[in-house]
Amino acid sequence: MTYAGNLFGSLVAVEAFKYTGLLAGPLAKMAGGIAVAKCKSDFMPTVVKGIFANWLVCLAAFMATCESDLSGKILGCWFPISAFVLCGFEHSIANLFLIPLGMRAGADVSTMDIVMKNVVPVTIGNIIAGAVVFAASYSFLYGKLGGHSKD
Repeated sequence: MTYAGNLFGSLVAVEAFKYTGLLAGPLAKMAGGIAVAKCKSDFMPTVVKGIFANWLVCLAAFMATCESDLSGKILGCWFPISAFVLCGFEHSIANLFLIPLGMRAGADVSTMDIVMKNVVPVTIGNIIAGAVVFAASYSFLYGKLGGHSKD
């Protein structure tokens, strides 16, 4: 349900952005280029980019929850999220906005390209990072998987 809600919200945001008239000129060219680039990689490298991205997103969320004041929360999120964007890693929810925005800007990508060359491999990578790399490793270190349960 959450994934579907993110998709719906992203598509509404794309249409609202297009409606403003801002999706023109250099911005349209950039959005289209991003969409094309995100749909041309091979499957496994895209999975790995998804793993790296969601590991950094999980790290950002974890660091933000460790802080008690707003400035610490912002800094805790800022660096991991900036790193994932600057490195060109792939996050499924971010791409649910970026790729359709590029399509609306005229990018030559099909819905099948989006699904098979980006959404599926990136989502697999994001799940691996969230469930295995991050959650399972912390459960092993501090929880039931590691025998550290308070029960």
